[in-house]
Amino acid sequence: MPSLPGFVGGSYERPSHIVAGERTINCFPEPVPQGGKARGALVPVPGTPTFATLTDAPGRGIFAHDGRLWAVFGRTLYEIDSAGTPTSRGTLAIDGSPATFDTNGDGGNELMVTSGGSGYILDLATHVLTTPLASGSSQCGQIDGFFISLNNATSTFRISDSLDGSTWSGVQVAQRTSESDPWTAMIVVGGELVLIGNKTGNVWYNAGLPTFPFAERPEGAFQRGSRPTPRWRGFWIRSHG
Repeated sequence: MPSLPGFVGGSYERPSHIVAGERTINCFPEPVPQGGKARGALVPVPGTPTFATLTDAPGRGIFAHDGRLWAVFGRTLYEIDSAGTPTSRGTLAIDGSPATFDTNGDGGNELMVTSGGSGYILDLATHVLTTPLASGSSQCGQIDGFFISLNNATSTFRISDSLDGSTWSGVQVAQRTSESDPWTAMIVVGGELVLIGNKTGNVWYNAGLPTFPFAERPEGAFQRGSRPTPRWRGFWIRSHG
């Protein structure tokens, strides 16, 4: 059999497999010491043990905080202990989008979950699950004790009372006005709220204002947007302009 120079190596896969189609899956190259019969070998990864088994499907989100772990599989919100034992904490609405999570820490002792367009609050002491936002909650986050809920159908976000995810005032709402493309996604980064539209985005922060504490950061506008992929799962970023 003729020798194959460079047969053992990493992955190098081009869009055209005629050009380069090498792909290494679950293996890594390891050089063989001098004197061996080969220059290298592909060694399989050791793998990982099963930590927990959940019978619901699909897996729609997982979140860890302060030594506690929660996951949404199918319609069920689970808490998973250090031994990998899951305990149901309630039933959620479901749609084709992932669940999102955040917590207001030991000050509020609450976990917020969005699923199926609704916003849920889990009391971390009593394990009671409530639905203060029965509709219009597509994603959530938390800044300075305020839970944040994005409604991407109306291009608005609203905030809860400080350290109280069960109370949401009807006037604590912000509507996008600086650009015409609606907000479709949000993320909290470095204590600031990044709101992303179809073509552009904005950064908001807690300005401590008396009526509505959050304000748009003037220098925080950016010319990038997002939209769901054809299978919705995830977002790709595009340039505008």
